[in-house]
Amino acid sequence: MTRTVALYKLTQYLSLTAGSLGLLDGDFPDREFMRGIAEHHLNEALALVAAV
Repeated sequence: MTRTVALYKLTQYLSLTAGSLGLLDGDFPDREFMRGIAEHHLNEALALVAAV
């Protein structure tokens, strides 16, 4: 994977993590589901950083 693609993927994972956490600031009805999505994308970002 090129560095450009890795950087793009990292920004996408971080954006998806931040978006999910932003929904949790409000009154999102299924908080555990959204928390799981945020954790998944955070773990993907951390795995990508660890691989580089």
